[in-house]
Amino acid sequence: MPSWMIGVSVGTGRRGRAVHRADEFVDDMARAWLGERYGAAWVAGLPALMGRLLREHHWTPVRRLTGGCTACVLVVDGPGGRCVVKVTPCVTRSRHEAAALEALGCSGVGPRLLDHWEEPGEVGDVSVLVTQLLGDGSSLRHESSNAPSVEALGAMLRAVEECGAQALSLRTDTLHDHLGPRLGRARGGGLHGTQAPAERELVAARETFHALMSPTPGTWVHGSLHPGNLVPGADGRLLVVDPRPFAADPAYDAAEVCLKWGSERHGRRHNLADGRALWRRLRRRLDHDGERVDAWMRVLAATGF
Repeated sequence: MPSWMIGVSVGTGRRGRAVHRADEFVDDMARAWLGERYGAAWVAGLPALMGRLLREHHWTPVRRLTGGCTACVLVVDGPGGRCVVKVTPCVTRSRHEAAALEALGCSGVGPRLLDHWEEPGEVGDVSVLVTQLLGDGSSLRHESSNAPSVEALGAMLRAVEECGAQALSLRTDTLHDHLGPRLGRARGGGLHGTQAPAERELVAARETFHALMSPTPGTWVHGSLHPGNLVPGADGRLLVVDPRPFAADPAYDAAEVCLKWGSERHGRRHNLADGRALWRRLRRRLDHDGERVDAWMRVLAATGF
C-alpha cells in the first residue's frame, strides 16, 4: 500500500470493488480549492470517478501530487509503466494544456504527452491527461535545496521560448482573459511582499499590463512557471510541467520565474527585490528587453498571481 494511503480506510462494495474516499486522491487544501472551483458535487463524485478510471485502465495508485487547484493528479503504475494522470472537469483548459505539452515534450523541456481524452464523468464531462513522470514528481517547491544553476534556468527559458514561437494546434487565450480580472481583486503579495498591494501599485500595474499586451503578441508562453511547476532533471537540466499557455511575449515567463523562484527560495512571496536580483544574474543568458521583464514582475507582484 502506498505510504500516503496508510490510515485511509478502503472498503469493498457488494461486487468486491474497492470503495474509495476523496482523501485518497486529493489533500484537504486541494479538496477545498476544487470544491470552490467546481462545486461540492464534483468533489463528492471524485472517489467513484477515480475508482472507475483505475479499474478500467489497470492503474495502481502510487501517490497523489499536491499543489494544484484545478485537477486531481496521481502518480500511477500501469501496463505501460509509471506515469502521471490528471483529471479535471475543465475540458477547455485541458485541451490547451495538451497542445502545449505536445510542443514542450517534443523539445525535451517538458514531459511527453502519452494520452489525452474526454469522457462523461460521474458529475459532468471530464478530461484525462496522461503524461510521462519526470523524476519522482518532486518540484523545486518541495526540493528547494536542489537549486538549479543560472545556466539551467536560462536554458529552460530559451527552450520554452522556442516552443512558444511555434503555432499550437489550437488558439490560445490571451493573458487579458486570465490575469486581467486579478488586477481588480488586490489579493496579491504587493511589490515588497506585503499582504496586499497599495492602491497606487494596483493602478500602476493595470496601466502597465494593458501597455504590455498592446498589441497582443503572436507567441505563447508556458504561463505558470512557479516553483511548483519546475522539476530538476537528473542531468542538471530544469524541466517544466503543467503549462497554462497564453498569448504573451516571452518576457512574461522570465519575469514569473525570477519573481516567484527568486522570492520562494528565500522564504518570501512575490518580493520584487528578490526577483530583480535573480534577473540581474539571468539577463545575460536571455535576449529579453530588461524593462519588459521588470514591468511584468511589477504586474505579477501587484496581482499576487
